Amino acid sequence: MATPPETLSAVDRPTGRALAMATWLADVEALTARAAWPEARASLERDLDAVGATAELCALYGECLLRLGQPADALAWLEPRLHGFGGSANRRAFVRIVNLSGAAAFELGRIDEAAFFFELARERAVAMGDHLTGARALNNLALVASTRGQWSTALQYYQQAIPSYERVGSVRGVAESYHNIAATLIESGDLSEAEEWHRRAMELARDNGNDRLRAFILAGRAEVRLRQRDVEMARVLGTQAARVFDTLEDRSSQAHALGVVGQAELSAPGDEGAAARRALETLTTAVALARQSGVVRVLADCLVAHARAARVTGDRTTAKTDLTEALSGFQSLGAGDRVTLVNGLLAELAADESRGRREW
Repeated sequence: MATPPETLSAVDRPTGRALAMATWLADVEALTARAAWPEARASLERDLDAVGATAELCALYGECLLRLGQPADALAWLEPRLHGFGGSANRRAFVRIVNLSGAAAFELGRIDEAAFFFELARERAVAMGDHLTGARALNNLALVASTRGQWSTALQYYQQAIPSYERVGSVRGVAESYHNIAATLIESGDLSEAEEWHRRAMELARDNGNDRLRAFILAGRAEVRLRQRDVEMARVLGTQAARVFDTLEDRSSQAHALGVVGQAELSAPGDEGAAARRALETLTTAVALARQSGVVRVLADCLVAHARAARVTGDRTTAKTDLTEALSGFQSLGAGDRVTLVNGLLAELAADESRGRREW
């Protein structure tokens, strides 16, 4: 693990300190390059004062928090430092901080603020020829478009990002773009094409040794199988993904994967009541993890799944509470398709209560 500069013998000399900082930065970047986010975070947290005073390390710590599913902590760290680094000579690091601030705001449901940060980061990156940060900003703008149900716009952004990632040799960036394209296709209903993009992403993730990305792809494939009603395979794939995210301490992604598992359990053949009780247990854990992470989109999705399971067990009060909270989250994200879905479920629940029916 990298050692903070204060523990090095040459720290009292300017040249020694500069060398120590450069070594520390290189060591942390090596950890993040192999997706060792918990280790990178631990290294940086040994001296957060030094991290907060250096643009590159500041950006890396914000990214660690985001990668570990803690967007609230990431934004609390990054946002106050935007002004201070605005005039930094290291313009690339500043633009990374802007882009990461947008990513944190997005996860917290501050969608308009996120879009502003992403567009600003893209403009600055293009102006200075920073292809990697520009590609990341395009990916993030695609996430905003996808959340708003603008599928074609999202796909265009992802397609534009890929050549930039290829230009700087970022295999991880290309693979993540492939995965994100697959996720957008799932949302738009094109499941067969989504599987093809997942296949491409998985090939690159295996070559790159990226366990986190492989887990994302497993979770995505689980969603495809769930929509294809192959509930047992969806459960298996989702469980595998959840275990990896647990090991990586990525609580929001773990919650998402468990949400898919819970939905698969709810749809399992056999005793409906037993299936619902099993699913409710899984989904209760998913909701708790999503709350812990503070990622609005994941929490809202898990709440909808939890509401469905609660409804089957006859707990309409919990179902209504879940759906009402989910509706608020989707509204904050501008996720029009999800808002329509939840409003429809609330209407069905109200009608069901008046009829005394249990089907949903």
